[in-house]
Amino acid sequence: MSARWTPFAKHAAVIGSILVAVWVLTRVSLLLVPICLALLLAYLVSFPVGWIIRHTGWPRAAVVAIVYLLVVLILITAPLLFVPRLMALFGMLRASLAKILAGLSATTPTQVTLAPNLSIDLAPFYASVRQEISSLLQFDPNGGQPWASLLFPFANRAVRVVSDALTSLAWSIITLTISFYVAKDAPAMGRFIGSRIPEPWQPELDRLWHELTLIWDGYVRGQITLGIVMGVLTWLAMSVLGERNAPAMGLVFFLGEFVPGVGHVIAGVVAVTIALFLGSTWLPLMHLWFAVVIAATYVVLAQLENLYMRPRIIGRRVALHPVVIIVGAVAGARIGGVLGIVLAAPTIASARLLLGYGLRKVLDEEPFPLPSARLSEQDLHWRSLVRERAMAALIFDLDGTLAATDGCLVMQLASRLRHLQAWLPGFRAEPAARFLLSARDWLIHRLDPLLRGLLPSEALTGSHGWLQQAGVDGDLEEALPVAGSVEELSLLAQHYPLALVTDRTNHEVAAFLARAGLTGLFGAIITRNELHALPPHPAEIDMAARRLGVAAGSCVVVGDAPADLRAARAAGAMAIGVLTGFGGSEEMAPADLVIPSVACLHDYLPLSQRAGFGGPYAPPGLEIGSRAACRVPKR
Repeated sequence: MSARWTPFAKHAAVIGSILVAVWVLTRVSLLLVPICLALLLAYLVSFPVGWIIRHTGWPRAAVVAIVYLLVVLILITAPLLFVPRLMALFGMLRASLAKILAGLSATTPTQVTLAPNLSIDLAPFYASVRQEISSLLQFDPNGGQPWASLLFPFANRAVRVVSDALTSLAWSIITLTISFYVAKDAPAMGRFIGSRIPEPWQPELDRLWHELTLIWDGYVRGQITLGIVMGVLTWLAMSVLGERNAPAMGLVFFLGEFVPGVGHVIAGVVAVTIALFLGSTWLPLMHLWFAVVIAATYVVLAQLENLYMRPRIIGRRVALHPVVIIVGAVAGARIGGVLGIVLAAPTIASARLLLGYGLRKVLDEEPFPLPSARLSEQDLHWRSLVRERAMAALIFDLDGTLAATDGCLVMQLASRLRHLQAWLPGFRAEPAARFLLSARDWLIHRLDPLLRGLLPSEALTGSHGWLQQAGVDGDLEEALPVAGSVEELSLLAQHYPLALVTDRTNHEVAAFLARAGLTGLFGAIITRNELHALPPHPAEIDMAARRLGVAAGSCVVVGDAPADLRAARAAGAMAIGVLTGFGGSEEMAPADLVIPSVACLHDYLPLSQRAGFGGPYAPPGLEIGSRAACRVPKR
């Protein structure tokens, strides 16, 4: 039997191996970019390869070979089909910018008088600016470094064009070859590595690998999808507003998605600059006001992406502070050029995960603690509200909160979207349906205050009714109460006065309450016939509180939509979000507390007799914030 290594020898071997690996990477750093490209291409190819194998049962090697032949064919034909059109778009954009720069270079500076005896001469400043502008006007995009040098920063700029082309071709072949073998032998590589891991370590390392996979899967697929969606939306918005070079603006926004931190700012500055100097093609606005409209449009698009699309498409595993993203992008550009910029965010997120795992192991802590092991910040916040504020009444939304209309509407739309699953790998019909319906509600509740500010009162009534009708979620006559809601309301009515606020008609609400056995439980019912503004306007909350005879600040509003929760916050009330509607927990940021269903409310509210209710009270044996009675997984 061979001699065992001492602990010191084992540690020295591990540290020495790491040092040697780092030294090798620094000596062959030119291989870093093609290897990263090869791994990225193998990852993207794995989706069609897996889909074909699952549906045909063909051998993996044959499927990978066929897919890579298609990839090579696309790489050969795509430049012939798309590059001329892209160059034409950028040519038009360059012509617009050149026109703007030419106008700036011809500007004659004047002295700026700040006081009777104080003036500033801008001539020296304009001279340096004019020199920079002249150099920009003389720049020839076709005479600069080749496209390949953007992807391969190791390419020698001094080499002739033919040599550059041959070098790029050689590196492309190497990249494709490495990628082909990685894609073909990935399962075997995984089994080989798994068999070498000691059995006690396998559960933790499997979890660690799963978390890393979620980071890269969410970023790569999500970033491409998000870029396409936002690029198309930008193109459409700019076309409607009459912005010049609207297709190029959409393309710039798409490319900006891959420049972390500052990509959107650059795209917005380009669009606003063109609007400021060239104006709209059809809107009768001054250039300055048109530039303001374009800037506001870009702000709305950025907020739509950050608040609604990015959490759903990419997820929150790659969420990083903007400063970290910008510094990482600069470092990535230094190391890997354009590819380093694109992959900076998932690389930093992966490093954060690995460092956190290592630190917890060093401190003898659990590397992946269970979510239920500690109280969340939201639970602690709600406990403090229960202790500090009196809760005198409950105000409920109807659709999605008490009536299961949202779920029916989601299923109907999802059934129509399921045919897309055959064409889009990884597409899920139900989350897509929830996203579309949430986007519809978001648009309706944003249009209402805009119309109230723009339209005269006689035209506002018709538009408001149309928006209310557009926001109705399916047929209430066929809807069932949310599971457990009838029993829960019967219990809560013994301790709190209840109110109902909905955009349904009086007849629809009365029929539903009678069918569900809830007639007589609500002390106030506000319907479409009385509403003159949609959430997030607080009018409906204030009206319900007045009819119950309590202050709005002592009410708890329960709803399934972000607009309901924002209306509660605007009225000074407390807000509880439920997950029985369209949205998921990510959308419930305005809520003080998020719970799975109305059926769980008694776990979170102090229950006391309505007569003499004097403030927060927890009955014996009930801990405020307990989730024992209702456990439903978050969407």
